[in-house]
Amino acid sequence: MAYADDLTTFIKSVEEWICLKEIMDTFGRASNARLNLKKTVAFPLFRNIGTLSHALQQDHVHIHSKRAEDALVYLGYPIALTRTQRDAFFDNIHKKIKHHINLQHGRQLSVLGRSIIANSLLLSRLWHVIAVHPPTRQWTKRVQGSIRKFTVPFFPSPSWNHLCLRRSQGGLGLVDIGSQTIAFQLR
Repeated sequence: MAYADDLTTFIKSVEEWICLKEIMDTFGRASNARLNLKKTVAFPLFRNIGTLSHALQQDHVHIHSKRAEDALVYLGYPIALTRTQRDAFFDNIHKKIKHHINLQHGRQLSVLGRSIIANSLLLSRLWHVIAVHPPTRQWTKRVQGSIRKFTVPFFPSPSWNHLCLRRSQGGLGLVDIGSQTIAFQLR
């Protein structure tokens, strides 16, 4: 499977690894492009990769395993082997959202302007990921809290459910993360 300059292959033996390297060398000579093995990540789909693991390490290929702190990210999607890796991936998304919130603090935005930014800039980062990998309820609540504090920076503030109502119903029309997650899972 290939996309732009990203390539995914499935191999299960040292022989297949050697064959893949030969194919990539031939491709490199024909296209004047080279495979950077130091940027290559092996992701085992089975438990015992013994001799294959040794061959990959000799070629300086990083082997992603459940011992890694972070999820392997391919084309923006996490491939997490453990709950810790999944949580680290989603925490990183939350950090990015909070960073973008901080960038907006200097602007004199109305509540309506903030809600538009929340939907189009902040929450839109989530949709492609949660369509494939649903977040935990706890994480969803944390992100909702960050978006809520940004959108209505006063106290007392309306509930999240009220903010998600249509404007004609007195809300701000924020997209509810939980409802969107369920909608993606039902597709």
